Amino acid sequence: TTAVSTLAGNGAAGGVDGVGTSATFYQPRGITLDTSFSTLYVAECNGNRIRSISLSTALVHSIAGSGVASFANGFGAFAGFNAPIFLAISPSGVLFTAEFINHRIRALTCVPCPASYYCSSGVPILCPAGSFCPLSSINATACPAGTYSTTTGASSNATCLTCPCPEVCTSPEQE
Repeated sequence: TTAVSTLAGNGAAGGVDGVGTSATFYQPRGITLDTSFSTLYVAECNGNRIRSISLSTALVHSIAGSGVASFANGFGAFAGFNAPIFLAISPSGVLFTAEFINHRIRALTCVPCPASYYCSSGVPILCPAGSFCPLSSINATACPAGTYSTTTGASSNATCLTCPCPEVCTSPEQE
């Protein structure tokens, strides 16, 4: 007999990152495994995102797309998708997705951690690449190697996220 269990998602439509059933998906369509068989990637059709699921921890993380239907090349949430439906991965780790509405095949490649995060001291200032500003602070806090931050301005939820490709994102460098 075969046992069926839920790896991630709680059945509610949404785009919440989290562990296992605390995460939500909005019409996941395509999946593929990374080359080390440790991460499952998910094309979220109506969520307009590419998500990852760690098979060891069940941590769900949005790696590309903002959730809004659009088209844009860029890093992480600054990339825009419109109905990604299939995924494939090359032996070198390049992730490909087919976009239904944008009529495109897109490649997600690993690059050094992105830059251009901002702190606020009345006037926004450019923080060093791979850094964030904790709440009530104008001083940038560097993210550890292999992580990055997409937080803009001071925020109580300013965190460093694991780079989707830690073998390339080994230090908080500029793009």
